[in-house]
Amino acid sequence: RCQQKRSIYVVLTLFENFCFLCSSMRMKPDWDMLAEHYEHESSIFIVDVNCEKEQQLCESFHPGGTYPSIFVFPKGD
Repeated sequence: RCQQKRSIYVVLTLFENFCFLCSSMRMKPDWDMLAEHYEHESSIFIVDVNCEKEQQLCESFHPGGTYPSIFVFPKGD
């Protein structure tokens, strides 16, 4: 019998507080709701990174990027 392997994904958003679309009036409440929905799911991880605090990390993913930026990484990437 063939067993189906379960894929694992990381969904990453990069944001800055001054960004209008990232702010609490726009994207943040929905993003937090998505993270809460999947918090007990072992196959998907919802991660947000404040690029004002984690500049080096954000630059490594999205050099000179605009925010918000959303990336989806399958297992192994």
